[in-house]
Amino acid sequence: MVQIQDIMKDQRTWLFLGGVAVGAVAVTLLGSKTARDLAVAGLVQGMKMRDDAEAALSSLKEDVEDAYVEKFQTPDDESGEEYTPVEVKKIEM
Repeated sequence: MVQIQDIMKDQRTWLFLGGVAVGAVAVTLLGSKTARDLAVAGLVQGMKMRDDAEAALSSLKEDVEDAYVEKFQTPDDESGEEYTPVEVKKIEM
């Protein structure tokens, strides 16, 4: 017959009880208004960071395209070579 003392000596029993306790605490904390407000604030901050990164990437893309056009589509006055325009490939995002 299994006794309570034998069950309490088993490591798996303590792990299970610890998991139940952590789960109960997590449900209590995550259900609170403060936790919800923190989660919403975190999402808002993440969305703002994404928007800022997209704006920076767009600006960088425009700068690179302008530099490419300036480098490869302007005639070199010193060489005396004839100007031949180059087609600019658009970078897709």
